[in-house]
Amino acid sequence: MKVCHLTTLHSSTDTRIFIKECVTLARAGHGVSLICMDGSTSRIDRGVHIVSLPRLESSGRIAKMRRAPKLLLAKALEIDADVYHFHDPELLSVGVDLKKRGKIVIYDSHEDVPQQILTKPWIPRYMRKLVSLIYSRVEERAVSAFDCIITVNEPIAKRFRALGVPVVILYNYPLLDDIGYADTYIDRSPLICYVGNITKLRGVDRLAEVAKLTGDPL
Repeated sequence: MKVCHLTTLHSSTDTRIFIKECVTLARAGHGVSLICMDGSTSRIDRGVHIVSLPRLESSGRIAKMRRAPKLLLAKALEIDADVYHFHDPELLSVGVDLKKRGKIVIYDSHEDVPQQILTKPWIPRYMRKLVSLIYSRVEERAVSAFDCIITVNEPIAKRFRALGVPVVILYNYPLLDDIGYADTYIDRSPLICYVGNITKLRGVDRLAEVAKLTGDPL
């Protein structure tokens, strides 16, 4: 089976998309392509055909959201895969177009986008609730046509199940090969480890509060 992953926001080496999903599919014997826009070199990596389109550096945020889907759709149609698996909310229209062409379409929703919109600093605060509501309605109409939703946790999965769409949860657990063990693990002091973007949206203020309570640096 030919499977094509599509993303405008993530890099060609993204752990979830490339390693956990694309490489796993390639090892299972499927033909896998990954179309991204990180400006890297198109290549074959671990059995995955990576097609990297140029970044839209000179465009504004809204212009990128309009242009990028058209570029990815054109390249996706060239590949002519059996299954298309996309990862970004601005590609909902691409998913709908591919579904109309008789393709199997999977939407990988990494975040609760309607809730996330409420915290976007580039959207004026007075417009966020309206934009969130509009996006939610657009998303609901689009996903009703898709074959499956893959997401990262139960709350997001519950929202999509309410729409009658098949849902699979793929948690963002670390790969076992990336976890090291030490003989002194039991004897060492308690330690908090945070992996991800260091932002208020990701809870860095809560981590700082914990550090103050324990008296230890993170």
